[in-house]
Amino acid sequence: MRFACVTTVMLVFVAAADTAEAQLCAGNPSFANQPYQAAVTAAFTEGAHGVGGEFGAGGESLFASAGVSVINYRDLDALATQVSAGAGTEFALEQQPNIFVCPLASVSFGVGPDVGAFDVSTINLGVGGSLGLIASQTGSLMVVPTFGLAAIYSRVTVENPGGEFTDSDGSGRATVGVGFIMNENIGITPAVVIPFSASNADPTFQIRLSLAFGR
Repeated sequence: MRFACVTTVMLVFVAAADTAEAQLCAGNPSFANQPYQAAVTAAFTEGAHGVGGEFGAGGESLFASAGVSVINYRDLDALATQVSAGAGTEFALEQQPNIFVCPLASVSFGVGPDVGAFDVSTINLGVGGSLGLIASQTGSLMVVPTFGLAAIYSRVTVENPGGEFTDSDGSGRATVGVGFIMNENIGITPAVVIPFSASNADPTFQIRLSLAFGR
């Protein structure tokens, strides 16, 4: 079993419940209009698929969220669970008020996939940013293309009757997507997550459904 590959897939699937990205900069409804947001994300890649849920809160600039996701490794016939949290801030460019930028930070803890006598756990730390552009706004529909970059430090621990093995590595990911925001509170955001500086990593397709609420 190649645990580096497992860790890489879990890094990509941070995006399945990707915290701290519930803003216009990531193609999602803005906390500036409504302070709370719930979201569900499904993600698919070679050999694995996952689903995650998230709840966030924020205002015109600062925001934070937390989520949980479950990943099914089809080739291993095993599941992994991941809990994540993150925070960020958003601002519009002074000369281009329709362009939004977000510095972001996140942390996640994962358990599994456990195979036979091997118990796997992971810790991931991420820092990066996201940029969103309001490309069009017609009636109640807003279209927001988005691009994000993140650097990720990961540590995987494997326990078995013979002892414990720990390894750490750095990698990154780029996210390209487009958000369709309706009535300022419902968002549908398909995106592709492209990992880099990581071995045996395939792109992941994800789609997120967001609902903003509260006043």
